[in-house]
Amino acid sequence: MGFVVSAPLAWRFFALGTSSLAICLVIGAATTAMAQAGGGAVYAMTYLDVSTDWVLQGSGLIKQYRDMNRREAGNLEFTVLQETTRPNRFAIVEGWRDQKSMDAHAKGADAKPFGFILAAIRNSPPDQQVLEGFAMHQQNRRRQERSI
Repeated sequence: MGFVVSAPLAWRFFALGTSSLAICLVIGAATTAMAQAGGGAVYAMTYLDVSTDWVLQGSGLIKQYRDMNRREAGNLEFTVLQETTRPNRFAIVEGWRDQKSMDAHAKGADAKPFGFILAAIRNSPPDQQVLEGFAMHQQNRRRQERSI
């Protein structure tokens, strides 16, 4: 069970299994985005599947949505994965500068038509997991030595 990566990050994940792929993808996206965003970034991993009769249309719709979202203010990452053994299953990794940017995206003009069309061709509601980024600042060596 593998995924086709529809993003410039494809070279990082070509040899990984499905569960390792999802974990590494989130970590890889988070590392790059956090360096740009300063630690207040918010990420979402969304799993969805479309009807097997609508794979081509679903894939096109998701790629179009990806391209629109990459241009939105506050977007740090928008990667689409498609499972190779079951091409009707997708995973989307989103990175946003902060919660405000993610909320604006969810209420934006592009999200509503996407959700409406997707509802007609999907097998089940999307499963979205939201992750908040964090980073540690090393102020002094003693404090670090006492840490767990």
